[in-house]
This record gives sequence, C-alpha cells and structure tokens, in this order.
Amino acid sequence: MQLAAESIIGVGRELIEQQTSLGHGNYLAWIEAEFSMSRQTADNFKNVATRFGDKLPSISNLGATALYALAAPSTPEVVREEVIERSSRGERVAAAESSARRVVAG
Repeated sequence: MQLAAESIIGVGRELIEQQTSLGHGNYLAWIEAEFSMSRQTADNFKNVATRFGDKLPSISNLGATALYALAAPSTPEVVREEVIERSSRGERVAAAESSARRVVAG
C-alpha cells in the first residue's frame, strides 16, 4: 500500500507540474494523448498529491480508492482528519467507509 500511495503522490506532482508548464488549454489534450487518462483520473492523482503529499507516513496503509475519496474537494476536513488519525494508528479504513463518512459528515 505504501508503494501505491508514493506512486500516486509522485504521479500527481508530475501532473501538476506539467499542467503548469503546458499552459492553458493544452493539459487535457496532453493527458489524453500521452496516457489515455481521463480528466477525473488525473484530478484524483493531483488531489491526493496536494492534500497528502506531506503526510505519507499517515496514509501509507490506505488504498488508492480511499485516498481518492478522501482527497476529493467535497470531502469535509473533519472526515479527512478522522481517517488520517485512524490510519496513523494502523487501522484499515476501506474506501466505502471513507465515502460513507463523507456523505454523513457533509
């Protein structure tokens, strides 16, 4: 799981850099041409990198789907904090649970 989280953050950081360097209007065409990646997938990677790039030890046991749900702009900060706290204690938190907490808290 840690390797997955590291990879997601690394790709997200690269996408953020490329989006900045490619300029307005070129980024989406680039990700589609180079990676056959949807905008939502790219946004998931970038959101995780932005929200959790400096919290790798606390999120390293979360799966990709849970990371994407937690990093989504619609997820309340209180939900993120709770899941990160639980994760840092070694608890496993499933993506469905993260999404359910987001809906309940929102």
